[in-house]
Amino acid sequence: MRKITSQGQVIESLHRREEELSLLLEQVPAILWTVDRELKFTTSVGVGLEALGLEPDAAVGQSLFEFFRTDDPEFLPIAMHRRALAGESPAYDLELGERSYRSRLRPLRNAEGTIVGVIGAAFDQTEQKRAEHEYRQLIEQAPVAVFVHSRDRLLYANSAALRLAGAPNLERLLEYSIWHFVPEEFRQAVVDNLEAIERDKQTLEVEKLRLRRLDGSNRYIELKVIPIWFEGKEALLNLARDVTGELLAKRALEESETRYRRIFEDSRDAIYVTEFDGAMVAMNSTGMRMFGYSSEELPGLNARDFYADPGDRRAFQAAMSAEGSVDDFPVRLKTKSGEILDCEITATVRRDHAGREIGYQGIIRDVTERRRFEEQLQRRALHDPLTDLPNRTLFWDRVEQAIAGVERDGGMAAVLFLDLDRFKVVNDGLGHMAGDEIISQVARRLQGSVREPDTVARVGGDEFTLLLQNLSREEEVLAAAERITEAMEKDFTLGGQSIHLGISVGIAQFTEDSVQPGLSLEEQADRLIRNADFAMYRAKQRPGSNFALFDVSLDATGGVRLERESELREALRSGQLEVFYQPIISLVSGRIGGIETLVRWNHPQRGLIAPAEFLPLAEETGLILELDAQVIEEGCRQLAQWSELLGGDRPLFLHPNLSASQFENPALLTQLEGIVERTGVDPGSIELEVTEHVVTQAPERTRELKHMGFGIAIDDFGRGYSSLLYLRRLAIDALKIDAGFTQGVGRDREDEAIVKTIIALGETLGLAVVAEGIETEEQLAWLRTTTCGWGQGHLFARAMTAEEISTLLLRDPKW
Repeated sequence: MRKITSQGQVIESLHRREEELSLLLEQVPAILWTVDRELKFTTSVGVGLEALGLEPDAAVGQSLFEFFRTDDPEFLPIAMHRRALAGESPAYDLELGERSYRSRLRPLRNAEGTIVGVIGAAFDQTEQKRAEHEYRQLIEQAPVAVFVHSRDRLLYANSAALRLAGAPNLERLLEYSIWHFVPEEFRQAVVDNLEAIERDKQTLEVEKLRLRRLDGSNRYIELKVIPIWFEGKEALLNLARDVTGELLAKRALEESETRYRRIFEDSRDAIYVTEFDGAMVAMNSTGMRMFGYSSEELPGLNARDFYADPGDRRAFQAAMSAEGSVDDFPVRLKTKSGEILDCEITATVRRDHAGREIGYQGIIRDVTERRRFEEQLQRRALHDPLTDLPNRTLFWDRVEQAIAGVERDGGMAAVLFLDLDRFKVVNDGLGHMAGDEIISQVARRLQGSVREPDTVARVGGDEFTLLLQNLSREEEVLAAAERITEAMEKDFTLGGQSIHLGISVGIAQFTEDSVQPGLSLEEQADRLIRNADFAMYRAKQRPGSNFALFDVSLDATGGVRLERESELREALRSGQLEVFYQPIISLVSGRIGGIETLVRWNHPQRGLIAPAEFLPLAEETGLILELDAQVIEEGCRQLAQWSELLGGDRPLFLHPNLSASQFENPALLTQLEGIVERTGVDPGSIELEVTEHVVTQAPERTRELKHMGFGIAIDDFGRGYSSLLYLRRLAIDALKIDAGFTQGVGRDREDEAIVKTIIALGETLGLAVVAEGIETEEQLAWLRTTTCGWGQGHLFARAMTAEEISTLLLRDPKW
């Protein structure tokens, strides 16, 4: 007979499971929370709350606006949560007090799949950033020039790099884009190389590259470019060595004896001359010091005395016989004391006046310190310093290679995402040294649980990832997961004390059927790792379960996106998109002189939606072209009405925003011409706003718009770090200072210096300057001490409807 369970027993069991789950979540080494659609906290748990001085669920009932003490809907955490409510899964970095966090958000859905809120997790990256600081100190002391840059702008340079570029300090150097240092004739080749590095994730070595210094002079460098992860983003690490002297020395070997002798002695590298049998004829003073010999000893020396490995000499002679010269030929040479040096030889065959070959002449460069530093730097760039396991960057690269192998040869690969349970308790209770020892023991156990071709990586504080390759069936993946969990079940020993830690494992598999057409290897790798991460969280949510397989049926991201796209198309057809306006104020007269157009989506079910939630989708789908056109035409129609309302008393300028896609749209000029004709506005009263990056990508478009009579304003100026020389050549009328800089004036000297520089730049180039984001009287007072002509922000007015703007214009207030 079936056992009958009372309703009370069921409820009691549910309560008990809820309490167990709550206790488990409160011990998660992170901060977890949920918010509802009104952006109010419904849960906040995790050991990480202690670092912020908060108790579990202390924020429940508060809105995000209250928690962060802001009313700005564009504030980063708030904007990210709204994106999650729109179906995305964004991630962002945030500083809270003295702690640094990496936050990830996902939509929270009910049983029917409807988004009812957001679930978030914040991981403490403070220690990681401290390690990055120590890493930078190592780079700062490097004997070679180290540059870090993105595709267009410099991000960091060490002291040697500043000397090479001729920059007085880092701040001055970062004012320039990387293209300032690349001569025009080499730029396309550099662009091609950067694209190849980004595509292949491989190190690039350039033997000789001309670099233009800040003072306009040129130096020749030897360059190694390595893809790295810098401050949460992909970047490129450049190791540059000034080889100008070496090039001069090589050229000098072909010139007159007098000039040759001068360079021969002044070179920073060893220069030598030998007979065919290796007998030394000459060596400069640098070479004598390098190898520890005196000039008196030179006649009795032979080239073979310098080679640490006779095989290197045979290889050198074979190359010289075949080619007649070598460039940067790698050899290991020894000094008189027996010290081994890593060297590179550039040499040619020596001829007498009759053209007969009589020996060799060349340059020996000691690269021992550089090689040691490069190896150390590259290893640290790709490995975790505590465990020496591959780090996130190297692991991602190997996953991409594994995916390419499956696409090419078939078979299966799998990614396992591991997280230690209760590690936070050990780390906080016994200290970070104890925590580091536990992490090291975990790394050794994991390495002992996998096969030779597999990869174990450490990607976070207590997070590890595994890549299993050359698999043929799912049972092999599950067997590996069993081995790992069994290895982790054993207690860890720390100072004679036994400590038990659990582990949660998420598994995502990749087969030929997993290939996503149209996605790059990088995108497929990111998807696979995210799936494993998601499965790991599912494992954590199941009491008594060590691991969970990712279920592809739960990945509804694509469906949500299609649904949002359909809704946006309907919004464009049915007039759900509403144009709002924000005044631009003259800081001289205090009166309204311009009005910027903004757009909001008045969704029939979700209410007013901020642009951050739908503009990215509009860009991706191409709907931004129709959206921009609607907003500009409606704004021009309102401008005509306001001009009539004011009766021509004063000029009023409209500032519509142009997206990147619209700015580059071949039909833009025809569209604008039609809008002007239909609304009757003067193109001279319209100032089109585009971002710094967009306008520098298509400078010819600015000239076309200027020819039609439109004004051009660069929006969010200061983010793009454009070359000032390049900016001078653009046909623009105004600069709008990015709000992030404006909000620091009156209290942050660096922001004040940046704002003053932009204002001075505008003054020099004859451009109007608008300070965006003015929110306090203190900011306004400071700006009025400068020559900044215009201001915009919530201190004056928020985004308003057309009717509210009309009322404001009639009232004609003065700030």
